[in-house]
Amino acid sequence: MKYTIKEFAKEIRKLYPNDYDDLSDEKLVELWLNKYPNDRDKIDFNKGGKDKVQTTEPSNTTSGSSWGFLRTIIWIGLIGGGIYLFYNSNKNKNYTSSDSTSGTDQSSSVSTVQSSPEEQFNSISIKKDISEYIDTTKFITNLGLDENKKKDLKRILSDPNPDPENKVGTSCGQTERKCKWCPNSFNVDGTYSTIYNDVKKLIKPENIFEAYTAAIAGGFAPSQVKDELVRCCNLYRTGERYFCNYNNQEFCSEKCKTEYKYNH
Repeated sequence: MKYTIKEFAKEIRKLYPNDYDDLSDEKLVELWLNKYPNDRDKIDFNKGGKDKVQTTEPSNTTSGSSWGFLRTIIWIGLIGGGIYLFYNSNKNKNYTSSDSTSGTDQSSSVSTVQSSPEEQFNSISIKKDISEYIDTTKFITNLGLDENKKKDLKRILSDPNPDPENKVGTSCGQTERKCKWCPNSFNVDGTYSTIYNDVKKLIKPENIFEAYTAAIAGGFAPSQVKDELVRCCNLYRTGERYFCNYNNQEFCSEKCKTEYKYNH
């Protein structure tokens, strides 16, 4: 029993479902027979109307070979195209993932930006002995500092690195002074000192007399000690760690110093 063209095309489509949906039955059979000419005997070209299938002679194998080669090229192109699309799809996913990760890193970076000076100051762990000293020393109690300022003083004296830039003892410039005896002006040198050391000098004495002596030696009247400690606390909170201390020279020359001494 031989197939009609339509039946034979149907059998081909069963072998390769969806591969040749764009071809008519006649064209599909024509292409098949060009490749497999021996299958001509399986088809009754007179059934179902006149023969619409145009095929080459069985002896002509060039066309069948050409179609086979062409179909191989098509399949290679389809497979290659699929691989290309798959690769680029994964590549895009990697880029998306990379961008996402980059965004996360940037957010993390922003979130880990160095904290403000005040936050750094508040993070200083207060030492137990310092806390007890501030809370129990009569001199500090008599100053009338509020609890916040007392806590600030505790943090200053508990700072593990009061000289972060290693400036202590280095030059911080000069300042101009008037001679105590004559009208001349002169320059005095200054060196860096830490706020930590200045605070320590002001509050370390165990009694008011010693504290006032230290305050006067530092250039402060007794009534200004509290204000100076408050100023130190405020400076520390802004990230400042240093004072510029100038020497105690009062006269522009030894001559003026001697004359002043003999006249007073």
